[in-house]
Order: sequence, then structure tokens, then C-alpha cells
Amino acid sequence: MAVAIVGVLLLTRPAKDRPSAGTLFGPTGPVVRPPESSIIDAKDEIVLERGPAEVEVGELRYLPEAIELSGDALAGDAAMLHALGLREGNRRLGRVRQLTDPAIHGHFLAPRLSPDGLQVMLTRPGFDGVYVMPVAGGEPVLVAEENSFRARWTADGKIEVRDEEGMVRVYSPDGTLERTAPWDPTGERAYSQDDTIFARASDGAAAAPITGNNDRYFNPVPSPDGRYVAYQGLHSGIYVARADGSERPRFLGEGNHPVWAPDSGRLLYDITRDDGHALTTGDLYLVDLNASERSNLTRGQGGIAQVPSMSPDGSTVAYESEGGIFVGSVQ
Repeated sequence: MAVAIVGVLLLTRPAKDRPSAGTLFGPTGPVVRPPESSIIDAKDEIVLERGPAEVEVGELRYLPEAIELSGDALAGDAAMLHALGLREGNRRLGRVRQLTDPAIHGHFLAPRLSPDGLQVMLTRPGFDGVYVMPVAGGEPVLVAEENSFRARWTADGKIEVRDEEGMVRVYSPDGTLERTAPWDPTGERAYSQDDTIFARASDGAAAAPITGNNDRYFNPVPSPDGRYVAYQGLHSGIYVARADGSERPRFLGEGNHPVWAPDSGRLLYDITRDDGHALTTGDLYLVDLNASERSNLTRGQGGIAQVPSMSPDGSTVAYESEGGIFVGSVQ
């Protein structure tokens, strides 16, 4: 007799005991897993045709295997797009202008647009220092002499910097240190630990893994509406998963630095190429998840576009290219 199971994962597991792909979880740990052929994915539930007669769990989370596709994904290769379930889009980045020039300002990288879209946070190579400058143009101003690898804008327009010791410092854009506190992972909707992505289905819910152990997963980015998490696999590429783990993640192919559009229906990222020593090409891609459409925003513009950021209204994109910071409009 078929048994349908529904439940919630309430624990995390150390790296040596990381769950394998397809492991089913209950409140007390892994559930006895029936043969692979007996698992049927039926929308948001999993039905066991054979297996234990009684299973007491709250919810099943599908932990997928890593995916690898061969071929040239750059420039919208038709076969690759078809394999990914995507079609070529025609969105482009227009009215591009340069905010910083390496010859004048020195090298800058990793731009992040502020919540009001009027300022951009940036840093030096090696994530040396936190700088801010107006999107309209001007000079970069040093806000904090800290490593900015984990720096981000807060919802109220402040800058939060987390160091390797787990301390968080919050600065105003003029450089005033406003508060210092230990980092609290319970406030994160998604985070990475031991090469695994953990996510919360809602604020206050227990964090649960949404990845298996077939790749090294990192850089989780929750969607603005909290329903999805984009993340990267070191050897595979970019995925989009439901934060509650109820569906198989969607694989988008190779890519780096994913960021969400404000509507939670589009994802922006870069694809770069290198010769083993240095980057040789780079473009920005925008995927419309609802339309299953991918557009190369910077095709034919030259330079090596990477590390994008999107404004709160979704109209403006900032990115780095060969040491300079650029902004443009999505058209």
C-alpha cells in the first residue's frame, strides 16, 4: 500500500555525516530509504510504492545530485539552452556608463547598489576596504578599512561588515560605526556550512539542508520574497531551489555571483572564461524563470563583465569590468 509522507527537518549534521543525495529526513534523523525505483515525485509530495508500512516524519526534503552539462553555454548555444530548458531572450544592457576608471581611481571591484538605488558600495582588489560613491557619479569615499568580502547593505541603507571571527559591524555610509555585535546565523534565511546550503522555509523556522553531498555548494542568495534560494555548485553551476526543499532545484548551467531581481522571478549572474591564468571573456546573463528565457545582457559590448548587482526597482545593473565599475539600464 502506498504511503505518503510529509514533515520538517529540525536538525543539522556535521560534515562527516553529511546526507547523501535523495536522503529523506524526519525530526530525529534520516528515514529508512526504500529502493530508488520506488520513489515517485508527485508535485510537492513523495509517494513510496514499497518500503516501511509506517513512517513518522513531518516533511520530506529532496537533496539533489550535482548536475553537469557539456557544451558551450556562453553566447547562448542553442543545444545547451535546450538542455537547460531555456530559450534565448533579447534583453540587453543599454546606456552603459563608467563610474570608475582604473587609470584615474585605481582598481575597484564587487559593486553593490544601495536599497534606494542612489549609491554603490565597492572595494579594492583583495576586498581591501569598503567604499561608497553616488551612482550619478563622483569620487569613491572610504567608509571602513575592513575586509569587505562579507559586506552588504542593510534594508535601512547602512553597511554591515562581518569578519572571520564572526563579529558584525554596522557603518553609516559616511563611515560612522553605529554598532558591533556577534553574527547570529539564526537570522539568516539561507547560509552555507560544510559545503552544504541550509535554508529556512519562513522567518523563525528551523534551518534545513537543501543540497546533498555531490558537490561543494556555496554562496546562497535568498529571493526577496523568501520562497527561493539561488546558490552555486563548485563543479556544476547555478541552481534555484525552493527554501522549503519541496521540489527538485532547477539547474541553470554554469555561472557565478547570482543576484535576484526584486520580483523574485528573474536571476542575474555572470559567465566568464579564462585561459588558465587570467579571465579572457565575461558577460552578464538575466534569466526569467517564469518564461524560461535567458538573455545575454552584455553581448558584443567588449570587456569582461562580472559580479553584477541590481537596483531595487530592477532597472539598473552595476558590474565590474577589468578594474572599472560600470552601470547600465536593462532594456
